[in-house]
Amino acid sequence: DFAGVATVDSTGLRMLADLHTELSSRNLLVVISTCRGAVRDSMLTSGLREQIGSSNFLPVLASAVAYAQRRIQSDEEEATYPSTFAPSGASGTAGTHQGTGGGSSTQLSSEAAT
Repeated sequence: DFAGVATVDSTGLRMLADLHTELSSRNLLVVISTCRGAVRDSMLTSGLREQIGSSNFLPVLASAVAYAQRRIQSDEEEATYPSTFAPSGASGTAGTHQGTGGGSSTQLSSEAAT
């Protein structure tokens, strides 16, 4: 929730980019809410919004939380009912789902949401 953030400098943008990279590598979803004015513009011009994904930017915290919950549920359902199945008679798992960041599912970190 960026409601209380009035400005962000290049060091802050780099830290957010690094945080996104780290959390994505752990298959954690980054969702940003209430990002306005100069902060929003800085994230856009720096490429951070594109890196995180414009669909992961929501106007208010409640919609960001609801969005993250839907993404997690969707990833869990797809992991439970994968669309790719092993050939008939093959042993092993039925298939895997690659969620955000390349892992098997997407999780929401409460630290990442704040």
